Amino acid sequence: MRRPAKSTPRSNPAGIAAPALLLAFAVGLLSGSPLSGGLFSGPRPASAQAADPAADPAASPAADADPERAARELRRIEEDLEGGRSSKARLDRLARELAREVDRLRTDMAETATRQQRTEETVGEVEATLSVLRHEAGEKRGVLATRQLELGQLVGALQRLARRPPEALLLMGRPPLETVRTGILLEAAIPQINAEAERLKAQLASLAEVEANIREQRVRLDTATEELARERRRLAALADEKARLLATTETRAAGTAERLRMLSESARSLRELLAGIEAQRARERAEEQRLAALVRPPEPPAPATAPGPPAPPPAAADTGAGVPLPTARPDRSRAEAAATPLLALLPAAPPITTAKGRLIRPVGGTLARSFGQSDPEGLRNRGIVIAARDDATVVAPYDGSVIYAGEFAGFGRILIIEHGEGYLTLLAGLGRIGLQVGQRVLAGEPVGTMRPRQAAGGDGRPELYVELRHNGDPIDPLPWFSGLTGKAKG
Repeated sequence: MRRPAKSTPRSNPAGIAAPALLLAFAVGLLSGSPLSGGLFSGPRPASAQAADPAADPAASPAADADPERAARELRRIEEDLEGGRSSKARLDRLARELAREVDRLRTDMAETATRQQRTEETVGEVEATLSVLRHEAGEKRGVLATRQLELGQLVGALQRLARRPPEALLLMGRPPLETVRTGILLEAAIPQINAEAERLKAQLASLAEVEANIREQRVRLDTATEELARERRRLAALADEKARLLATTETRAAGTAERLRMLSESARSLRELLAGIEAQRARERAEEQRLAALVRPPEPPAPATAPGPPAPPPAAADTGAGVPLPTARPDRSRAEAAATPLLALLPAAPPITTAKGRLIRPVGGTLARSFGQSDPEGLRNRGIVIAARDDATVVAPYDGSVIYAGEFAGFGRILIIEHGEGYLTLLAGLGRIGLQVGQRVLAGEPVGTMRPRQAAGGDGRPELYVELRHNGDPIDPLPWFSGLTGKAKG
């Protein structure tokens, strides 16, 4: 007798296929996401390979049909994805915090530089006052010495006459009238001597007051000098910290600086240098546009109608001149984002045209020559010249990017800052430059220092040449700056 066959429970294809399809979709997302090239760049776990039929063609159907295993694998993948998102969020927060820290440092440096300029001006005023007081004290000492000599001679004569007794005057053989006249003159000279003594006493008191004022100004000068030294040390510490945070830009700046150095060597004048820089930037923009036009995304595949010859692999794009260009790599955007300086995350400054009349004075000092005024060689200035103190701090007049920093024949060390809208500032005559090509600067941020006194020519005061250009043409910078009013001497 045949025994009835055992009833086998029917499998549920839909219930098994759903987790498997979802698992395959999650694995595909993981392998194609940007995180797989960074945080999850290692080999996939064996459990993931077992859950992916494409990764293990010999996997048994029973393993693929295990819904609990698929669910566990899916949960693990979701946890990995969530961890990757959290790591990326932490990195983004760190980048923003570093950008804010750099911004805070630059603002602090700008404020410190402003205080340092005020201290330098105070030191200059005190030194000028001391010079006047010393000259006045010297004149008073000379007058006092003359008066003391005259008064001493007169008093000595009176003392000699006073030692003689009256009877001696009768025995000298002089006429009585002459003796009477001598007595009258002596009696009249005594009030004059007393008045002269009072004037001498007043002048001595005035000299003592001047000397006390000199001592007070000397103390004030010492205090201001100490404050200046503290501000310079603080500024140096801030500069070191900023250099540490921005050290990642050195490699990028080196290539641009080398190209600009070669351009500087080939230029014969400052006009050619500026024109060459603008031409190079125009060529770079044109090359970027040309490459953007050549590198296009691949065309969508045509619907398959009939078998045909295989299409050439999209490994390169033809430029039309027989030179293949490589296609864009998938991780190009990530590499460029990683190379972006932290300052790129900061908000852009308002246009420079909105700040006309409010640009920061690049250095403390007096206006030596105005725009259009002739220099000692008889050439008309295309900018202005500011006479400053030796080693004075030089700051950026407005936000911008450094497009040239270094030596240039006939101008010494120069710095060129591009502000946008066709405006750029040229600073020449610096003793030290603390920036590199490609760096962004904020308004009031220190960019260098003036030459020391022994390196300056003329009357010994170092001079900063400031030129403002718009679309390559020099314009008068004086109406743009605050705190630079008046007419230059000469």
